[in-house]
Amino acid sequence: MATTEVAADFPFQKWSFFNMFESIKNGAPMVLAVACVMALAAPLPVVAQLTEVVVVPGQQCRGIGINNQAFVVGACADTDGTTLAFLATGAQKSILPGLALGRSCSAGVITNLGKIVGSCVDSNLVSQAVVWNTGGSPIAQRLMPLPNGKSTSATAFNQEGVVAGVSRDGSFLAQPAVWLNSATATALPVGLLGLSDTNCVPVDVSDGSSSGPTVIANCPDRSGGIRPIYWTRTGLFNAYVAQALPLPLEAKRCRVSSIKGSHVLGVCNLSNGAGYRTVVWTNFRSTVVLSIDVGGRSASNGGIEINASGEVVGEFAVPDGGVQSFYWNSEADDFAYISPLPGGEDVSVVGIGTNAVVVGISQTDAGVNHAFSWTRSNGMSDLGSLPGGENSDVSDQSDSGCFVTGASEAGSADINRAYVANLCTERSVDRATRGHLSSLSVRASYRRHP
Repeated sequence: MATTEVAADFPFQKWSFFNMFESIKNGAPMVLAVACVMALAAPLPVVAQLTEVVVVPGQQCRGIGINNQAFVVGACADTDGTTLAFLATGAQKSILPGLALGRSCSAGVITNLGKIVGSCVDSNLVSQAVVWNTGGSPIAQRLMPLPNGKSTSATAFNQEGVVAGVSRDGSFLAQPAVWLNSATATALPVGLLGLSDTNCVPVDVSDGSSSGPTVIANCPDRSGGIRPIYWTRTGLFNAYVAQALPLPLEAKRCRVSSIKGSHVLGVCNLSNGAGYRTVVWTNFRSTVVLSIDVGGRSASNGGIEINASGEVVGEFAVPDGGVQSFYWNSEADDFAYISPLPGGEDVSVVGIGTNAVVVGISQTDAGVNHAFSWTRSNGMSDLGSLPGGENSDVSDQSDSGCFVTGASEAGSADINRAYVANLCTERSVDRATRGHLSSLSVRASYRRHP
């Protein structure tokens, strides 16, 4: 999750876990505002069946987060206009309790260890970050703000249950904080870097530790720009210490979005006017910068997600003003253009799993949007929609890459329903068909800095 300033500065943005339930209220799946490039291909088979997650019969629902056990969390629109957070663990579905009766909640994340992260409106009509545990009877536990704080927002997490985000004071000024498996906030200082911690927003937390994971963030500098930083728990008395990520040559400013293993993913705005470039930092020091040419012209690009092997999915601009998608293995310098489903014009990637399976949303030859999966060897697979529906989308992919969730229209009323799909079944692998490249000419090059 990025600040308004970051979002205005950088066109390629990672999807937000925590605000996706807003689309439930307007009753329509997400419509892509992206590319126009005609694909030249025959129809692909639908390879993975979407299974509806029935939480509250007749109500619009969206799956927002999913883990490696295919447990789904999300939100449903209640009849009184509020939203209800839910948990679905196979056959068991339940509405998660909130902080106050009749107030909205949304569950945005479920870790592989079963911790749920989301937000609830309290009795004072203030949105607060909360966590639930899946064992026993879940209770909404508010993540407490820093001293003098009034509210909190969760913006990042890891699989061990550590949450990072911001604590806001009465003037809504935000300061970065981390919750180390408790409701007590630990401040994340940035003063030694000459930056401001006001509206400095954590965006990801490294996996592998519940007591001292690395946190990455985008923080305002004194000139009104944004600097990417990271915190490690290496200070006196095990305190968090901030360090700045080095900027690649010719980079004017950068933002980061993901940390997986030794890799940090970001986007940099080049000072020579060449636009935006995807950047991968390794061990917080060396960088590799991706450049893409479309039809012989340099194209701005930005990474959306990365896995621990350094495989990146992202988007790049095309000459007509649209955006298309790509896959890039930053370790092996292997690049591929992810074209839309046959007959479609628009495509947008959402994530990539540990198994290198990519998921996203593409227009079809019928002019509707479908969730899709993609692999380097098999290409595009249309995930279709729930019975009776036309449009579907993707909200989240499990860390393993095997499961996805989102929303799909279903039935004649075109009501949004939450779903789950298994991408790693034998049936899915057998029926996957390699997608055909479109008429777009795309080339990639790479620049490394030690």
